[in-house]
Amino acid sequence: MEQSERAHKPCGIGMETCVSSEIHSGEDRGTLEPERHGIRPRISRIRKNQERERKTVEANSLPSKLRADNGTIGDELALANLRIDGLDATDGTLEHNLAAANLRINSLDRTNGDLERNLETANSKIKSLDSKNKTLDCDNVEIKAKFDSLKRTNDTLINNLKNANARFKKVLKEVRTDCNIDIEETLLEIGLRETIPDQVNIIGMTLLEGSRMVIKQVITDFKSMRD
Repeated sequence: MEQSERAHKPCGIGMETCVSSEIHSGEDRGTLEPERHGIRPRISRIRKNQERERKTVEANSLPSKLRADNGTIGDELALANLRIDGLDATDGTLEHNLAAANLRINSLDRTNGDLERNLETANSKIKSLDSKNKTLDCDNVEIKAKFDSLKRTNDTLINNLKNANARFKKVLKEVRTDCNIDIEETLLEIGLRETIPDQVNIIGMTLLEGSRMVIKQVITDFKSMRD
């Protein structure tokens, strides 16, 4: 019985080999026919034993596999934590950048508002300058008209001055001629032309002073005409 049980235990080389061994053993003992009736139960036991061994091997390898899987999961978990930390850092950076961007946007909004106000002020100044420019254009027209009028007046004054100068020279010449005639006649009348030179000088000085007064009056008249 023990030999039969040992003969039917798994030998690690497959079920067919064990069955073949059983058959050959039965033939050698001359009991082939009786053994054939017990092959199927033995095959069933062999299969069960092999299944148990397979499950045992799987069960024995399961802790190692679980440890390996656990290690892999741990590594993956560590990587996931690192990625989470990285994402947290990135999220913090993004929040910081977003806050900075919002500050810049607010600053740009204020700057834009200042620029708009400055633009409005500039437009107002431009309009004012345009209005002043138009006023200056009108003033320039008036000034030009006044200048032309003054030029005509000046030309008239220059002509009047020339005429006055000519009249002055004419009058001065006439005065000198008349004075000389009067002096000559006076000297002839008193017969003192050569004997009383001092009186002649006095009369000449008086006539010269009168000429100067006439010249001053002409100049005064000329200035009043220019004014």
